Amino acid sequence: MRFFFLIIFFYFITSTFSQEKLLNEKELNNAKKFNSLEEALKEPEKVFILDLNFKKLKFLSSEIGKLKNLQILYLSKNQLKDLPYEIENLQNLQKLFLSSNEFENINKSIFSMENLEVLSFADNKLSEIPYEIENLKRLKKLNLMGNKLKNFNFSNMQSLKNLNLSYNFFENLPDAISKLENLEILNLKFNSIKDIDKICNLKKLKNLNLADNQLFILSSNIKNLTSLEVLNLRRNQHSFLTKGISGLKNLKELNLEKNKLINLPKEIGNLKKLEKLNLNWNQLNEIPKEIGKLKNLKEINLSDNPYLDFKNTLKHLKNASKLEKLFLKKNQCIIWKK
Repeated sequence: MRFFFLIIFFYFITSTFSQEKLLNEKELNNAKKFNSLEEALKEPEKVFILDLNFKKLKFLSSEIGKLKNLQILYLSKNQLKDLPYEIENLQNLQKLFLSSNEFENINKSIFSMENLEVLSFADNKLSEIPYEIENLKRLKKLNLMGNKLKNFNFSNMQSLKNLNLSYNFFENLPDAISKLENLEILNLKFNSIKDIDKICNLKKLKNLNLADNQLFILSSNIKNLTSLEVLNLRRNQHSFLTKGISGLKNLKELNLEKNKLINLPKEIGNLKKLEKLNLNWNQLNEIPKEIGKLKNLKEINLSDNPYLDFKNTLKHLKNASKLEKLFLKKNQCIIWKK
């Protein structure tokens, strides 16, 4: 029994010692970056960053598990299909980059990494995400861009702030997404999404990219996204905007390029913090006089709107006192003279 307690005590001491040697963000910026596993294994306790990008790797050696202090691991641009189970030994790993490989499934050993904050599986062949990803309680940023995803069921991820689901196969947003209540950045670009009601309760969302989808009508519930600062609706099918847009009191950038807009609601004048408005390549006949209420507007792009009444447009914009750039035709820039 005494021997047993000695083992436990020794484990606690060595574990604590290992934790004390971890680097903070400033120290990591100055830390040596190892570029080969062979080199790293010569002094494993000193390895905090390992960069194995562009190594044409088809498999990763199980010896990776010896790098107990590893905090950042780059494995992008290889030919990996799986990871060794020993990777679960990397309990101090905070950032793991696996973009541009051949993964069709995620090795569940990853989900035991309690300190993981950033995980990228961009540009792989994933068609599903195991619900065990919820075990990553500290995960802040998850990049799943460029896979084959149509759905997911993870929702209990309170630390998650940045989620990239662009270039996938979503047509309908999963119910689970509405429970990711701490999201601040959500990228859904280049899917086939037709409705966004399930994300309209994400009150902490600041940046929402919905470009290149199949949106015809913008949900009136978008007014609930009161923290939103950047909204990208480029290349959708909007012919009009709902009055709900007026609820976006903190919006600074609005991109509506390449839609089918004929006019804008007068409520757009309620976007008091708006600085940048892109209406390029629509079918606008006119813009409402309320556009002049946008006292913080610095840039507006109205190019490629062949039916636009320019005389009234310029008249309405005279009241936008901070306007610096006005694009009217093929990105021709006019410097606004006060």
